[in-house]
Amino acid sequence: MHTMLDELNYNVVLNAIEYLNVIDSGRLSATSKRYLYLVCEYRRLRGPEVVVYSSWDANNLRIRSAVEVALAPIQLIQKPPNLVLAFESEQDVMENDFALQSCLSFVLPSNAVVLGACAPNIQVNLGRKDQVPVESTSAASVMFASFQNAVISTFMFDGNIVPDGFQHSGADMKKMAIQFEEFANELMLTQQHWKSIIVYAAGQSAEFVGKFVSVMQSNLHNIDIVGGMCDCGYVTILPSRNDLSTTKTARQLRLLIRSLGGSESQIDAAIEKSDLVDLACRLLIQREGGTVEAVTDGIFGIVLGGDVPVKSIVSRGVRSITHNVPQPSSPYVVKTSGLYTKGGFEWYHHIKDFTHRKTGRTISVMELFTQARDNDADFFGVRRPHDDGFELYDIDEEFTLEEEALSVPSNWSPDGDYGKDSPQGSSSEESLMGAEVDFFCLDGEACCQDVDRTLSLLRDQTQGEEILGAIMFSCSGRGPRQGQLIREDMMDATRFARAFPDVPCLGFYAGGEIGPMALVGNQNVFRKGRSAVQGFTTVFCLFIVPVVKRREYELDDGPDAVQAFMEDRLR
Repeated sequence: MHTMLDELNYNVVLNAIEYLNVIDSGRLSATSKRYLYLVCEYRRLRGPEVVVYSSWDANNLRIRSAVEVALAPIQLIQKPPNLVLAFESEQDVMENDFALQSCLSFVLPSNAVVLGACAPNIQVNLGRKDQVPVESTSAASVMFASFQNAVISTFMFDGNIVPDGFQHSGADMKKMAIQFEEFANELMLTQQHWKSIIVYAAGQSAEFVGKFVSVMQSNLHNIDIVGGMCDCGYVTILPSRNDLSTTKTARQLRLLIRSLGGSESQIDAAIEKSDLVDLACRLLIQREGGTVEAVTDGIFGIVLGGDVPVKSIVSRGVRSITHNVPQPSSPYVVKTSGLYTKGGFEWYHHIKDFTHRKTGRTISVMELFTQARDNDADFFGVRRPHDDGFELYDIDEEFTLEEEALSVPSNWSPDGDYGKDSPQGSSSEESLMGAEVDFFCLDGEACCQDVDRTLSLLRDQTQGEEILGAIMFSCSGRGPRQGQLIREDMMDATRFARAFPDVPCLGFYAGGEIGPMALVGNQNVFRKGRSAVQGFTTVFCLFIVPVVKRREYELDDGPDAVQAFMEDRLR
């Protein structure tokens, strides 16, 4: 039936759609082909979207139920969400037995991916003026995201290799490493331009997550890897590309694709069997989705690729023994250094002495090392000639003093390069000669200053961009309550809220953080590669998009354009 609504100019309709949530705009789109076209076009033009919600009701001073936390974001978001990041407190999981996980499964579209982490403490900043800026009272929080052209893959490695109470063996590590390599190879075959991995580790599997990170980074060296150790969690298990490839022939894949609604043109465009596998997997996810499974012992997470606006930053905070406040450079320069190996697998830099840049005096390793010990240094820092900042090595764990020389782990490989996982911009020379060095102490005040400095760099380096939301993985030693080193409650989250008051930020306090290697004195706030399991850091995973000024949309919503849209949609 023809109504007055049909006479409205498309700009007027789009202005109205702009205020509708995904449910109401869906109802509007069901009224006519034209409105379906306009709703879909608005969602395309709208771009990425993030909505957050939590269980703490600050206005009524009550804890919302898991049903409320799962349902409310659907009332706020304008596009169907395809990614949900959930955080629950350990107490909430114990009392409600993964209630939020169950509620999300009923609320979300079938192709939406869920990743949840449960930890002793979570942190919430909704980024809204009508709410408490930062709090850790919430038992649960969620971030619903709609990334239209993103590719999202999931993974889970079961950590139940040995019974509880038994130690993992070298064979267990080898078994897990083989699984990690297979997964990395599967990702490389998809050629989806992967950008980021969010990974959690729970139970005994925390022992293996360092290996997971190193395997992923060595195979996908430009990918960001962030995450942390949690108590437990859950993740959507999607149809496996590898399973389809190994269990079905090309003919069977074509039959499967047709049964899932795939077109003959799509099948004809698939030149290799791998193309058929990718298409079948994508259609399976769209049609059937996956199942959300709880993880109490395992390594699990998501891989983000395609058009997903994700970047990461990291902050630690240390005091220099030579400058007090860390500087971009140091007066101490490596004079003599060579490479050696222990067993032919792990390579080390063998540093024998240094030169003081200003005086020209040669300084022995013992002299500088003694000075570091006298100042209770925690880290040895190295800045190669082309690096942006000092890499930090733990004094007690990552290098040793042998025969009056310093042995520092190297990324060098026998082909004469530092290897695929070398830091961005690092030298390909075979030694550290000419590199600047310094010693650093972990310091509470320096941690606060470094967070402020990092967020200041972030603000400067995101001019003309909008941060839709942030996920924070902070060391449990940094909060939520003030401790021996950090004298502020929720220091990292509070300072983020102060720097970006309108940006929602959710996360948890981890038993070990995963992120790009923390640097000292770096000028570029964003990092690529060299992710590692670290301590006493805070890692932010940021969703950043260009600022788009509101404009009049130029659309052709005539009968021919709408009909062409419908035909394309039904192919």
